[in-house]
Amino acid sequence: MAIAALWGLAEATLFVIVADVWIGFVALERGWRAGLKAAVAASLGAALGGLAMMLWSRSDPGGVQRVLAALPAIDGAMVRDVAERYEAGGLGAAFTGSFSGIPYKLYAAAAGASGTPIAAFVLLTPLIRLPRFCLVAIVAGLAGGVLRGRRSRAASRSLYAAFWSVFYIAYFSVMP
Repeated sequence: MAIAALWGLAEATLFVIVADVWIGFVALERGWRAGLKAAVAASLGAALGGLAMMLWSRSDPGGVQRVLAALPAIDGAMVRDVAERYEAGGLGAAFTGSFSGIPYKLYAAAAGASGTPIAAFVLLTPLIRLPRFCLVAIVAGLAGGVLRGRRSRAASRSLYAAFWSVFYIAYFSVMP
């Protein structure tokens, strides 16, 4: 579960590949229960990453915005839009953002810049991240169960890698 926690932390800061990739892989290989454990670990790692982004954003909001806007699939307009959404909707905006393709790190930075209480954001981060992470764990775990008797482990892994490859080709082609 350490990889899941570290991936959650990394994704919440500057890494651009979602923790769902590892969570789903764990579930595919070891079942949905193991996937749910990975989801919890990733959400706790995301809380630490969110804390780092909040603290950085409080001390250097312009610097954070410039760094975030330089990451793949993020631009300055997206950073500003998330800041506006967060100002209007607070933590609710961060929750809905979790299913929109907009990186959580942007909401964490917006929370820091807006003066949101650190404890509230960090404690609520798992609730923001877990719904999608758990959905991925359950779907991948069920897919793994279906594939287990029908495909070799190598074939299942290849299908999984192909899914995420197609996902990211599409994602990076439509995002800024």
